[in-house]
Amino acid sequence: MRVRAGSPRSVATVESMSVSPITETNSRVREHSRQVWTLRAGSKRSAWTGARRVTILRGKEDVMLTLCIRYTLDSTKLADFEAYARGVAGPIERCGGKVVGYFAPTKFAGPTNVGLSLIDFPSLAAYERYREALAVDSEHLDVARRAAQSGVILVEDRSFMQRAS
Repeated sequence: MRVRAGSPRSVATVESMSVSPITETNSRVREHSRQVWTLRAGSKRSAWTGARRVTILRGKEDVMLTLCIRYTLDSTKLADFEAYARGVAGPIERCGGKVVGYFAPTKFAGPTNVGLSLIDFPSLAAYERYREALAVDSEHLDVARRAAQSGVILVEDRSFMQRAS
């Protein structure tokens, strides 16, 4: 999948990354080339079993990337998800992410077992540093262990988005 600012396909799925730049000429814009970042996905913490390969095209300016984590939850344990969301915000901020918010489902509209978190990063390199720091942060490990023991999070789907407005 190729992702370009302003395109309808501006979501790239990523579990964890190794980033390698290559240069590619855009057929519609022949006067200059763009940087292509190849991301290799796959994580022990992911519920996905296969690795995915994703590329993101970068223009002249770096864009703020937003990590979107869609959680499938045990709807009988929403209080545990709320405790997880409150507990994980500090370690995320300390490790370099900017929490936009954690969102729990409601009973009056939509699915009652889907949660969402949005975390901003200024670059892919910042995200990579964040993942490394978060993996060894003792407070985060404790919060994640409690969430795993409670069984509230059944699936985590990670994707990157960029702001459209």
